Amino acid sequence: MNLGPETIGKSIELVHDLLVEYQERLDEAYRKAEDSLSVTLTLKITPDEGRNKIDASISFVVEKAKDTATSYADENQQELFEGENLDDKLSQIK
Repeated sequence: MNLGPETIGKSIELVHDLLVEYQERLDEAYRKAEDSLSVTLTLKITPDEGRNKIDASISFVVEKAKDTATSYADENQQELFEGENLDDKLSQIK
């Protein structure tokens, strides 16, 4: 098995098609980007029955999400009211 001009040509075609297909979403992500837009293009070439199977993929972040949640847990704190323990709270959710 070899990796020749036919495989390279098909790989370029697949990457081109992905970029064209996602152009609008890439543009949206680029406009929303704080600094720059990272786009990952991946090619996976696998021998398959005497020929090369080519899988191309694209990934990028359209919107960055960042959040923080903080809590404190005191394992030594006593219950003030009945039903405050974790088992009681979990049983109410079910």
